[in-house]
Amino acid sequence: MSTKFVENLKKICKTCSENSIAVYRRSVKRLYALTHSEGDLPDSRKWIKEKSLKDKYEKLPLGKRRHLSLAAHMFFKAFKEENEYWKGRMQKDSDDYSEERKKNKKSSKEEKNWVDDALKKLKKVSTEYKRTINYKLKQEPSITNLWLYTQYLIVRFYSSIQLRNDLGNVSLKDSGKNNFLKRVKGSKYDLIMRDFKASKKIGDRLIHVDKALSNVLHAYINYRGRVGVKHDYLLSNSKGLKLSKSALGKALRKITLDKLSKNIGVRMLRIFNATENAKILAAADEISNNMLHSTKQSREYIRK
Repeated sequence: MSTKFVENLKKICKTCSENSIAVYRRSVKRLYALTHSEGDLPDSRKWIKEKSLKDKYEKLPLGKRRHLSLAAHMFFKAFKEENEYWKGRMQKDSDDYSEERKKNKKSSKEEKNWVDDALKKLKKVSTEYKRTINYKLKQEPSITNLWLYTQYLIVRFYSSIQLRNDLGNVSLKDSGKNNFLKRVKGSKYDLIMRDFKASKKIGDRLIHVDKALSNVLHAYINYRGRVGVKHDYLLSNSKGLKLSKSALGKALRKITLDKLSKNIGVRMLRIFNATENAKILAAADEISNNMLHSTKQSREYIRK
């Protein structure tokens, strides 16, 4: 893999996070693999201009094309160039994807993994899962059993609050810039989100955790303290280290596949939440539309 591409991209894209850089890197590598079965990605731009590559790219479904065309555009930008074909394809893929999303139709993958009353059923799954591990949690606290407890917490949490995988980056200590689980009073918690996908656009978010989930978190944190993990993050993996965001997603999909026979990740849960609350969201949009301003501005007219 060309290290020059990554080095250059970091220099020209000052606002790109490490995760975004990694995504561009993987997408460029996938694009290169369409016409090259082996070998490292060259710094030359000759390969990305070949007609054979464009032909293979154009046969891909929109969902894959949009990631690859954006990565191709960023590849040229990293070398301070601009390619009309890839810039045009990036813009078209983005527009086409936006139009598809407006239709609110299920994709084939979503259709395959659809569950009616999904969030309610997921909460039931968490209860049943907790019941199966209760005897383990009554034993001397250990890293092994903490991992079982963590998997339960993931399922229980996401049945109530549908973050992205950002729960993996939630800390129990406040640095002023991080995602932080704040104990408000007794066993009541607030979740302060400062570092997430849209945080630079919409700013920090305060999420009030309801009493039931707060009690679950409180019990988990107490158990975690008895195990004595060496990091400040809420969730731990099977070795007692910080649980990565990708491992969180895998754990969630593994349990839902086992218990619901559906491969459900956080994106699907966010879709379930929006779908179940579609009427509420539509009503809020209509009120704001009729008042000729945004939903945020509508709230400013509320009086208590």
